[in-house]
Amino acid sequence: MNTEVCCLGHMCTDILVKNVDSYPKTGQLLPVDSITQKTGGCAMNAAIGLAKLGVRTALIGKVGDDGFGRFIRKTLEDSGVNTDGLTVDHDSSTSSTVVLTRSDGERSFLHCYGTNATLCAADVNLDIVKSSRILFIGGAFLTPRFDGEDVAAVLYEARKEGVLTAMDTAWDASGKWLDTIESNLPLLDWFMPSIEEAEQMFGTRDEAELAKIIKDHGVKNVAVKMGAEGCYLEPENETGTWYPVFPVKSVDTTGAGDAWCAGFLSALIRGLAPADAAVWGNAAGALCITQIGTTAGLRNREETEAFINAH
Repeated sequence: MNTEVCCLGHMCTDILVKNVDSYPKTGQLLPVDSITQKTGGCAMNAAIGLAKLGVRTALIGKVGDDGFGRFIRKTLEDSGVNTDGLTVDHDSSTSSTVVLTRSDGERSFLHCYGTNATLCAADVNLDIVKSSRILFIGGAFLTPRFDGEDVAAVLYEARKEGVLTAMDTAWDASGKWLDTIESNLPLLDWFMPSIEEAEQMFGTRDEAELAKIIKDHGVKNVAVKMGAEGCYLEPENETGTWYPVFPVKSVDTTGAGDAWCAGFLSALIRGLAPADAAVWGNAAGALCITQIGTTAGLRNREETEAFINAH
């Protein structure tokens, strides 16, 4: 397989519970509308999204020798994602997340690190990385052994081969934030955190100020995902620009940021300008939240383009 984008990092099974507007007291049973099993994880969501958009995609990560792990592998294969880079840890369970979704679409998470806690540089198939055009690190802060110096080592190898590098982040429960990934930033062509995560790392919510600080740390191009407010892009040697969202009815916001990354990278891989890629990112994010789960709402390239043209 001639890979265009290699996604590397966080992957898990999501158990989606909807609607949860309150929590049961001890010993109490609280009925909900649905409980479903889906795939999740920042790198995995982006990989499936990219494949749906017609991008030749590989995923590198780690699963356990269990039902969740087999579910993940089959879902990836059915989605057209290359799984040659998956490794199996026979001593740990596959990472999983319980997603509690409110009636307004906002959500909270209960997460078990599982095999994501043991992922390290030695698990990474560098042949897949080096044969790709883009390396996307998804879910920084959720792979504690891999985060930091191991990621830097992989990014360095990718850069040597002329592979474009990109990184998305997640919420850092450890509270270390910038201390963990600072060594990665000079090795990134694109850094794509959410506004909430960027504020924790750099101490401001002002997009232009964030972009300046991030570039001062060595990143070439900055994209800040701003949820319902769209996104802010400041490419190398260009003025920063805000791009508004596409208005849709929100059903479930889970995975919207990962969908944005998929839409954005799918446009870059086709040679579109960053400004156009931002529109594709916003479109993929909007389509994502119209259905339950991280990838069910995503569409193929033709359908996504039609959605953009219609709006």
